[in-house]
Amino acid sequence: MTPPAESPVDRVAGRLLSKLAAGQVGLPILPAAAQRIIAMAQDDSTSVRDIVEVLKRDQSLTSYVLKVANSPICTPSSPIVSIHQACTRLGSRQVRDLALMVTISSRTFVVRGYEKVLTDMFKHAVCTAYFAQEIARQKRLNVEEAFLSGLLHDVGKPAALPLAAAESLIARSDVIEVVDRVHVRYGVALVERWGLPDAVAKATSFHHSLGYADTGVQIVQVADHLAHVVLDGTPQDSVRSHSAAAALNLYPEDLDALFELSDEAERVAGAFA
Repeated sequence: MTPPAESPVDRVAGRLLSKLAAGQVGLPILPAAAQRIIAMAQDDSTSVRDIVEVLKRDQSLTSYVLKVANSPICTPSSPIVSIHQACTRLGSRQVRDLALMVTISSRTFVVRGYEKVLTDMFKHAVCTAYFAQEIARQKRLNVEEAFLSGLLHDVGKPAALPLAAAESLIARSDVIEVVDRVHVRYGVALVERWGLPDAVAKATSFHHSLGYADTGVQIVQVADHLAHVVLDGTPQDSVRSHSAAAALNLYPEDLDALFELSDEAERVAGAFA
């Protein structure tokens, strides 16, 4: 029996993965300030003054950090009015997360004609990050790690989008399908290039792998589905019946409490997209 002919989507997805494996893809580079802050967040000797000095060289990043620091994402007990106060209150790792947020929202990924697609991708990323930190908070786990993992779990999508959009072999309506097929591998490569923590690499690699026995990944899996419920109208049962929710011992009342945050999660995602 003759095997079915390979579709244009199959061919383009295969080509993009082959190019990535061969090192023929120019993955985005982080801006200098974001690179420096990521490195500093991994160094216990970093002081608040050190971080402030880096931020001062990047006014748009400073403004964004202040904006997010005063948002429900960070739940400040009182208004934060200076970048020094923001860094003192938030700590180097949360400032790192915010630097990555502004980087992926407005600087690193630009694809003409796909602005709404990129905005929707970022809204989903922020919404997932919001829910991931809330699940981690419920379970008394690392909130910062969960936030960053949720924020970057789908980072391979905007990374692959310009390459898929440039392919003449597929119609515009097929671009997102190609991106969906390759985004995990592209995300893993980008997280490695940016030197991000192993927890983020795992979340990027395995957020679609049911039954993967890692708490951080399971948190992102549930948060991902919660974001789809909020932003796309996916039924709540997709969360309640998810194996990761059971693995995390999220009881019905825990999930109810997360669903009660839906309006807030949507507002936060819209505010920073």
